[in-house]
Amino acid sequence: MTMRARIQEIRETLEPHFSQDTSISPGDYFSGRSSSAGHCGAVAVILYHMFPMSELMTIHGPDGHWFNKINGKYVDITGDQFGWPPIQIVSNKHSAYPNATSRSLRDVPDDIYRNARTLAIRAGMENLIPETRA
Repeated sequence: MTMRARIQEIRETLEPHFSQDTSISPGDYFSGRSSSAGHCGAVAVILYHMFPMSELMTIHGPDGHWFNKINGKYVDITGDQFGWPPIQIVSNKHSAYPNATSRSLRDVPDDIYRNARTLAIRAGMENLIPETRA
């Protein structure tokens, strides 16, 4: 299975479980922007646990955004909240994410980590994210 096919499968598994209580921005979730609105951090944490050598990435600013670096590619599966295609996979971060920085799991706010765990459990990935961080 290609990386794009695997990422598409993950998005399709998670999307039915996006909800107000797993969104970091419940108002955005109900704004009609997209079902993924406010879920970028939770989804990035899920992908971080699914792909052992991946990195968490963030863009800082008024519309901060979380995504991943997996096998040298920048992967974002919540791009639709910004009007982009839902799945972005690019090789050069400067083409899509010029201000992105690598982050550790410790940098993830507690509410995003809890949302990731809740979303993973609802999507049938009960054992993916530990209740507490190591």
